[in-house]
Amino acid sequence: MFDCSSAQSVTIALFLLAQNPEYIEPLRAEIRSVIEEEGWTKASFGRMWKVDSFLKEILRHWNLGTGAHAPANPHTRIAY
Repeated sequence: MFDCSSAQSVTIALFLLAQNPEYIEPLRAEIRSVIEEEGWTKASFGRMWKVDSFLKEILRHWNLGTGAHAPANPHTRIAY
């Protein structure tokens, strides 16, 4: 099974953002909006639906072909 560290996940996310710059502005807008309303809190990360979906899709994509199963509706957590 493919184990991906937090650092590897962030690296993959940045690489894929560089390859797909059309995702940057919608993610940035969501982050700005949530942070302006709530600041940098644990709860604010829970309101970043686009960021959460982007990270889930990265994890799902990079687990394909490894025999790992990505369950429906998993929760992505980022340590801060």
